Amino acid sequence: MHQLAEQWKHFGTSTINKLASQIVDYEEKLHDLEERQTSLLKENESLKSLIDQFMLATINNTSTQLKQSERNVSTQTPIDRQESSPDMSMNDSLQRQISLQNMFDAIKTAEIYESIGNITGDDESGKTILKEFCNLIWKYLEERSKPKSSCLL
Repeated sequence: MHQLAEQWKHFGTSTINKLASQIVDYEEKLHDLEERQTSLLKENESLKSLIDQFMLATINNTSTQLKQSERNVSTQTPIDRQESSPDMSMNDSLQRQISLQNMFDAIKTAEIYESIGNITGDDESGKTILKEFCNLIWKYLEERSKPKSSCLL
């Protein structure tokens, strides 16, 4: 009976030591994850700031181009105005803005596509789905960047 009690005591002690070791390991992992989360949040904020700056520059550039187009239209003679419709310059400006947005979206999609290889884990089907999704986005952006025809075929 005494030997059985000693075995249970030894089992309990080793279990406590093992659990304590695992708790320390999990606390370290949790701390690492919290640091990584903080780092990602900071990186996310800096990326948002860059995007905001890019969009602001794009908006300013577009508004400058629109003002320039308006000035060009206002200095044209009536005959010139008939030859070059202001709707065309607005469409061109809109098409440029869409192209800039498409380019930005394509770059972000390429970054995601490249980062798929860095994803750890054995879930190859998930990686494949992400790659296919990126391909779909690129096709969508390609279709969206094509100029729209005003005539029906």
